[in-house]
Amino acid sequence: MIVLHARPSPGFRDAVDAIFGPGVVVHVDEAAPLDDVAGEIIALLHVLTPVTPGFIASAPKLKLIQKLGVGVNTIALDAARDHGVAVCNMP
Repeated sequence: MIVLHARPSPGFRDAVDAIFGPGVVVHVDEAAPLDDVAGEIIALLHVLTPVTPGFIASAPKLKLIQKLGVGVNTIALDAARDHGVAVCNMP
């Protein structure tokens, strides 16, 4: 499961769906917790909500945290590295 954890504009959501295909990316409002789906997430497209060591540990399938913006200060980099999760940003 690929999760877009943000409040994207309708145009951005449409672009993501066009790239990945309809229904491939699950859109979750950034204010909503990810606890119920953490175990199924392979890639997290992330904006502002902190990605904590606890979340990373609860997501055994997670392979990528993609920051939609500059900087990675809201991502627990040591935990990501320890769990073999790649972290990227998109300025």
